[in-house]
Amino acid sequence: MSFGLPLAHLKQKTKLKFSKAQISTPKAHARASKAQAAVEYMTIASIILVTSGIIFFYAWSYSHESLAVSKSTESAETIAAAIDYVYSLGYGTQTVVDIELPKSVTSSSVAEREVVFVIHTSSGYSDIVAPTRANATGSLPAAGGRHSVIVNYTEAGVVVG
Repeated sequence: MSFGLPLAHLKQKTKLKFSKAQISTPKAHARASKAQAAVEYMTIASIILVTSGIIFFYAWSYSHESLAVSKSTESAETIAAAIDYVYSLGYGTQTVVDIELPKSVTSSSVAEREVVFVIHTSSGYSDIVAPTRANATGSLPAAGGRHSVIVNYTEAGVVVG
């Protein structure tokens, strides 16, 4: 069955003409394959560098927050220990404690039987609380850095500040 097309033209051999640039030589193939490998290595290296950078950022951020919580906890416990020390020795006792607060401290207080620091973290605000045996009043620094805090037992009770 013929659909109007002569079959004779299908049997003819056609000569394909290529230019020299279209013919792939082994040397050209090797250069192209080396270039492709170089691009693949550069892609892999850039993915590794970006991933490493992201991991490093999160590790640094976590360690920075962990250090801030640790410094705040140590400072609160140091002040609480000084309050208990002054209270145990009685009226007229005074001591000075040195503390170091992180920059993320937003507020601090001494009230009733607690020393409280509030710090800002990536997950919000956290309260660092150290209990004491004595009722204490006074004020604490809320700015980051090194501070000397005086704790004394007066007629009004244990006073911090």
